Amino acid sequence: MTNAEIINRSSFQRLRSKNIRRAVLRRLFYVLITAVLCLLFLVICAALFFKIQEIQVTGNAIYGADELLQISGVKVGQNLYSVSGRAVEARIKKACTYIRTVRMHRRLPSTLVIEVEEDTAEYFIELAGEYFALSADFRVLGRSDSKEEILRANPGIKFIAVPELRYCVVGSELVFRRQINLKVVEAVMADVKLWELYNLTDFVDISDKFNIKIIAGGGKYRILLGGREEMKLKLDFAKAIIESTLASGEYAQINVEKTDSAVITFGEEPFYVP
Repeated sequence: MTNAEIINRSSFQRLRSKNIRRAVLRRLFYVLITAVLCLLFLVICAALFFKIQEIQVTGNAIYGADELLQISGVKVGQNLYSVSGRAVEARIKKACTYIRTVRMHRRLPSTLVIEVEEDTAEYFIELAGEYFALSADFRVLGRSDSKEEILRANPGIKFIAVPELRYCVVGSELVFRRQINLKVVEAVMADVKLWELYNLTDFVDISDKFNIKIIAGGGKYRILLGGREEMKLKLDFAKAIIESTLASGEYAQINVEKTDSAVITFGEEPFYVP
């Protein structure tokens, strides 16, 4: 093979590679131009056609739809895709502490749905003369200066006492000075809520996790439970004593700290609920 043949073949290979690169770049250029034009078309369509004509609010009971709509900041005439779900959620949850979650759905071509999930106040606590309503998972829903006011606003809510707190801020979960105490309170209240006499419960004192107490029956019964071990058995034991041993008009302290025996002390007046 001569030198001329080698040079010609090498030149041909370089030319061929150069043409292939040009063809690839040309195709990429056309793909990029097409993508940009499609994106521009979609943006123009969204701006012209996807205007909000109807806003629906669902899942609300505590707060009115008009109130939530005003807080959300969303208005008829806005573009469906210009509304930030995170911003709407942040505004609503900041202003409406009983709302747990906010979700936003778009129903093309012109409807925006704001779906909220509201919390229910299950318990309340007293702290430095103020009363705080709590959800089932101990998120602080609201505060009041009056025990009566918080009871009127939340029928059936249960008064509880908890171990020492670090923070109690409306809109956030309770923060205990010892975080393990949250688990203790959750476990105790999970058992107490399953108790068949839960509806008669006036006050649950878990401020000392080794000396848990319940006042029930409109102050007629004070039940000493000790620690949280075998809580369900102790509660069932106390229920059996109330239903089978005590007369309807009697006031009694029932000590079921030991599950194999109980100590009943009769009183003359109702037990004090703080």
